Amino acid sequence: MPAVLYIYVTNMHLPPIKYCQPYLMVATGIFSTLYCLTVPLVLILGPNWPSPILIVCGYFVPSLICVSFILSAGAVVVMFKITDLIVLHAHFSPSQVDRLSFYRRLLYPKVQVLAVVVGGVLVSMPYCVALYSFGDLTAAELLQGHGGTVLWASTCVFALLAGVGGVVLSAHMAPYMDNLGLRRTYRRSCFASSLLVLTSALISTLELTITLPLAQDYNVHNILYTLAAQYFFFFNLVVPLRDLESFQLMMRGKSLANGTMAPSQPTTSSPATACTAQLERYLRSDHGLPTFMTFCQRDFRTEELRAWQLVEQFKQRLVSAQKLLTTCLVPQCALACPTSVKWGPTYATRLESWLRCDEDIVGNEVPTTFFDEFQAALLEALCEDVWLRFQRQSLDWIDHDRRRRSLEGMDTVLRMVVKMQPAAVAVTDEPTPACVDDVLESMDDEDFVSFQS
Repeated sequence: MPAVLYIYVTNMHLPPIKYCQPYLMVATGIFSTLYCLTVPLVLILGPNWPSPILIVCGYFVPSLICVSFILSAGAVVVMFKITDLIVLHAHFSPSQVDRLSFYRRLLYPKVQVLAVVVGGVLVSMPYCVALYSFGDLTAAELLQGHGGTVLWASTCVFALLAGVGGVVLSAHMAPYMDNLGLRRTYRRSCFASSLLVLTSALISTLELTITLPLAQDYNVHNILYTLAAQYFFFFNLVVPLRDLESFQLMMRGKSLANGTMAPSQPTTSSPATACTAQLERYLRSDHGLPTFMTFCQRDFRTEELRAWQLVEQFKQRLVSAQKLLTTCLVPQCALACPTSVKWGPTYATRLESWLRCDEDIVGNEVPTTFFDEFQAALLEALCEDVWLRFQRQSLDWIDHDRRRRSLEGMDTVLRMVVKMQPAAVAVTDEPTPACVDDVLESMDDEDFVSFQS
């Protein structure tokens, strides 16, 4: 657990970890690690140790786990709501906007630390009473007396309330905003941990009413408590690290692809170029090409898209230039389309001239950028009709665009929190709702940079 916690801390600035309120998650991880490492030591090696050690490590620290977890879930909900308001222009009543303006302070890292401290002080009051009342006992005497039962019952109830609170907060995370599966992660961790706590409570109750020597001798209920803390640790820290690894592999693959596949059109600011660039980014996304291919099949307009896909394969050296030419650019080819009719003679001449060159001078391997003009022309042909109708009619595109904008919005909110000047934000002509202006004005204080989109 300490090694995982160290890796989490060193990568907390990277997606998807940075969207999980990592400062609060680190606090949850520290408390979980402390509980899982110290309680077995006290129960096995320290029966004669002073009871305050057991009270702090065995009862107070689990309460801190619950406090930091609830605060992290609440901060994620606030981040989602603010992003939904600013970026997606969702409808919020004036009272909801006022509440968001107040709760957005929970996104500050310094405020998060202060909130954990204040929450810890509040939940420590009954344990301070226990320290005063049972401070002269040993750990074994505390466990065998009524004081240990009271502390166990209060900690169990608090853990169950935290589990219910986590499920309730996860219900406020809109599915279209939850690109990272945080809603499912919170629910899984709460359900698994609550089930273990309930099982432990049942075993402890049976220990009080009837004799269970096996459970008493091996501290079964304490083992289940430790497993509950480990489940919290696994779902909220290990799973994001696993997602981070897959995200890094995906980004590394895209960077390698971008290194071998140059943009298929020049960088200009014309609307047509922006449209083709948008289409190209969507086709290179995870599910973009199959979704757009399905839409094109309804209109029997798959030739351009299949030709574009073949050019992508050529850039990865999966097909040869001659194969691409005979499939897409010669007369009466399998993927004949108006674009191939226009560019076919040009590319036939270019390829023949290239292959006739002296190998010692220029080499005979066709570069990966050889068909870029043809690929750009294919994208322009698709943007003239099919792409625009796809954006209007496809629910998949609407969901994809909403998720993309929500991620960009969360990045914007996080940049405002950490006082980083956001990158160039595209200014649109859409009117900004008045409620958005209210939240932005409340954000534009000494701790936030101004943002307007």
